[in-house]
Amino acid sequence: MNWSLYSYSATLIAIVTSVIVAIVRWFHLCHPYDQNPDYFYPSRRFVTGYFFAVLLLTPYLFHWDSPDTWLFTRCFYIIYIPSFGAVALQNYFFIDIRRRIIHYCAIGLIPSILFLPLFILACIGDNYLEDYYTLVSVTAVIVSLLVLTDLTFITTNLFKRIKDFLYGEYSNEDDFPIHFAKGVVFLPLSLWTLSFIVFIADNETVLACLNIILSVVSVGILIFILHPHRTECHSIENTMAKTINNSQGSQSEKLEDIDNIQSNVEMTETMLNQIEKQIRKAVEGQRLFLDSRFKREDLARCIGTNRTYLSIVFRKRFSSFYSYINTLRIEYSIHYQEEHPEANNLEIAIASGFGSVRSYLRIKMLFESREL
Repeated sequence: MNWSLYSYSATLIAIVTSVIVAIVRWFHLCHPYDQNPDYFYPSRRFVTGYFFAVLLLTPYLFHWDSPDTWLFTRCFYIIYIPSFGAVALQNYFFIDIRRRIIHYCAIGLIPSILFLPLFILACIGDNYLEDYYTLVSVTAVIVSLLVLTDLTFITTNLFKRIKDFLYGEYSNEDDFPIHFAKGVVFLPLSLWTLSFIVFIADNETVLACLNIILSVVSVGILIFILHPHRTECHSIENTMAKTINNSQGSQSEKLEDIDNIQSNVEMTETMLNQIEKQIRKAVEGQRLFLDSRFKREDLARCIGTNRTYLSIVFRKRFSSFYSYINTLRIEYSIHYQEEHPEANNLEIAIASGFGSVRSYLRIKMLFESREL
């Protein structure tokens, strides 16, 4: 049985699939989202670029029997996958602009230094690297581990954020795509493990299996990330508003449950006034609301009280923790915009403590309609 033919076919499938996914990702702009693609498709450019990068495997289709081409193919995935994963997770789930720039430079530049000469030799399809096979392999592993370290750090932070979302009450919790995060948090690490198995096995059959798996995963990711953009703009706004209302209702129910459990706890007006004053002094005086990760547990720790007392105070003196914090953020954003008229929505959102531009615009809409 000619396993090289299977490897060739699987590689061709992977390349064609990636190109199709890249094209669909780039041109799929539903109306009215096409009026503002940078906002509705913030990851569109780099995702398209990474999928097109699989075209670098094309030399294998023409020189599948070349040692230099095979070496490049072995090294490609162990660097490409963690690089793609690190940039994708950082760009989608975290808003630190400076860190994004570092990723685009470091995670893109370092692999390119190794890939460029290897790609040229792979296109030639000879055996010029015969005496440097081990050196190139070790270098590729080192680069892969460096990128993997960054990917592991991001994955750990994302996993922690998922746990925090599940067990904590966040003022920005509706922003976080929990189901998507749970589905992809360990995907890059898993795919890197498979790619490293291919590297160690040095076997075309194993490479064929990896290419088929990556083709299926690519199509699955494409379907998953395109799904939210298939509704009309006004439908999304209505859905967002309903989601927020449901979230607030869910939070209110949780607070009521706590109050029912703690029904024997009584607070005098003096206690209510004192804690309310402490809340306003901490949140408004110290501007804690500008922290996008600020949650009720942090507030309880800051003013030296417990969650039960906070629940009672917020129920009696404020509409809700969520509404109180985001109202302060919107009011701050209005003043910030007046002082910085040249600021765009992203800058305003970050400066005002929102987790994303989408959250800022969504809360702003509710604030202006007096539904917050």
